Amino acid sequence: MLKTIRAKLVFWYLVLLGGVLSFFSLFLYLTMEKRLKENLDAKLRSTAYLVAQALSEPLMPGPSLLDLEKMIRERLGVRPMGRYLQILDQSGKKATNLEDLEIPISFEALEKASKGQEAFEELKLRDGTAIRLITVPVNVKGKLVGIVQVGSPLDEVKEALRQLSLVLLITVPLVLVLASMGGVFLANKALRPVDHITKTAQRIGSGDLSQRIPVDGLGEDEIGRLARTFNEMLSRLERSFEQIKRFTADASHELKTPLSILRGELEVALKRQRKAEEYREVLVSCLEEVERMSKIVEDLLTLARADSGNFKLRLETVDLYALAREVFEFFKNRAEEKGIRFTLEGGSVQLRGDKERLRQLVVNLVDNAIKYTPREGEVELKAFEEDGQAVLIVRDTGEGIPAEEQQKVFERFYRVDKSRSREKGGAGLGLAICKWIAEVHGGVVTLKSEPLKGSEFTVKLPLGLEGRPLES
Repeated sequence: MLKTIRAKLVFWYLVLLGGVLSFFSLFLYLTMEKRLKENLDAKLRSTAYLVAQALSEPLMPGPSLLDLEKMIRERLGVRPMGRYLQILDQSGKKATNLEDLEIPISFEALEKASKGQEAFEELKLRDGTAIRLITVPVNVKGKLVGIVQVGSPLDEVKEALRQLSLVLLITVPLVLVLASMGGVFLANKALRPVDHITKTAQRIGSGDLSQRIPVDGLGEDEIGRLARTFNEMLSRLERSFEQIKRFTADASHELKTPLSILRGELEVALKRQRKAEEYREVLVSCLEEVERMSKIVEDLLTLARADSGNFKLRLETVDLYALAREVFEFFKNRAEEKGIRFTLEGGSVQLRGDKERLRQLVVNLVDNAIKYTPREGEVELKAFEEDGQAVLIVRDTGEGIPAEEQQKVFERFYRVDKSRSREKGGAGLGLAICKWIAEVHGGVVTLKSEPLKGSEFTVKLPLGLEGRPLES
């Protein structure tokens, strides 16, 4: 059985080439046979008509072949072609160069001669000689006075065809052997990148995702594109695994921190007898850590369901400005407590979406803005329609984000300043969830920021979701 692509390519290459060569050999043989017989027929026809022309006068009784040849030489200056020559007159007398043999006359040849037509045929003499024979009429003043038959052995034709067959029988297998060697060479050269891909994949199986297929010297053919695509896939896999590793490490750390705090505070509280007020303080602190841990778990579950594709949107008509006002009212007191000027602008804008997820998006953006804006800073919340899209803008005058960090803030568990973010209760999941909510609604979220000047998050969502699935 052919188990490798290389063997299959060489096998089918040889099958196709063998078929083509066999067809070509058969075509060449038949063409050569036809041409040889046509050439022989032309010679026989020329001789027969020369003899018939020489006999255009009535034959004398009992003509001899020597008289005939002498007559042809005198009149035409040529010797008749063909090894076998036979002449019949009306009385049935024959003149022939056959000693003890005679050329049989078929009924078909006589019938055609009577109609003034020539006739070609192949037959065997009594001694087994195969000949090609032409029979032509001899007419004098429109009257049939005799028949001329000129024949030639087919030995030369058969010998030429035999030699051709021998050449083909030797040449075709030799060509196939050479072609198989060339096919193996070409298959090895063409499939060498595939071998590299296989070996690279085997090394990747041991956990080394840094492996790449060498593409130097590869063109833009299918193998070259395959190698480059495989390298791109490896790069994406490597980035994905690195993100998973970082995500796992950050998630375990984020969950470990509140648990450690809970354990520490409970152990301290239980070391000695305390007043009710002290126990209350410990319980309040533990509750804060539980709420923080619950928020992390909830966000993780949200992102996990989003990644699995099992999250379903509950679509309805939502007024984005009314939703922004609800969030504004919720955070207004918190902003006043921090001495932050919090404002809301815009107008009613209707869109199709999941109200709870859109509220979560607005809450996360506003919560971040207030969290990272210092006292006497400003936070602006805007919701309006522009160019057929619903637009939400959250701008603050907080710490700002460096340019090299701005695309990374949407990654899970990523924080520009990890220690300060953790102190403020951030786990680095809020903006990742915002990005997912925007994208699952067919929109985008962008960021413009300058360090020490603040940040501006802009969300653009389509007003309708026509043509999009009702579930994400």
